[in-house]
Amino acid sequence: IDLSADGSTVLAMTQKPPWKVFLWKRNGGLQDLGSLNAIHLFSFTAKLSPDGSGIDGFYTESVGESVGSVDKLFRWTQSGGLQSIHDFPIADSNVEVVSADGSTVAGTFSVQRRNQYDFYGFRWTQG
Repeated sequence: IDLSADGSTVLAMTQKPPWKVFLWKRNGGLQDLGSLNAIHLFSFTAKLSPDGSGIDGFYTESVGESVGSVDKLFRWTQSGGLQSIHDFPIADSNVEVVSADGSTVAGTFSVQRRNQYDFYGFRWTQG
């Protein structure tokens, strides 16, 4: 799904439940980062920090017919593990950029209003 700037780290995910996220490092092999807490996963997008030490991304899961779906912003760090950061009760969210140290994430999301979509940008910072 993503590759570090120097090509030494690869981010991947299983295509069936349980939705496991993995890192492969040239000098460390395959590492299981844990499972996303989702029963029905519709989409997954993530970015590695340039040095491959952190991951920030979104996944979309169904939360029932009456509610629809929720986009969940998540992050992974060696010290904190896989954590949900924020829920967006909307569709089509994407992480576009992650800062070098992984503490700042910028992206886009859209909200459907009647027959049109409104597009927005967001910035999330740690702390």
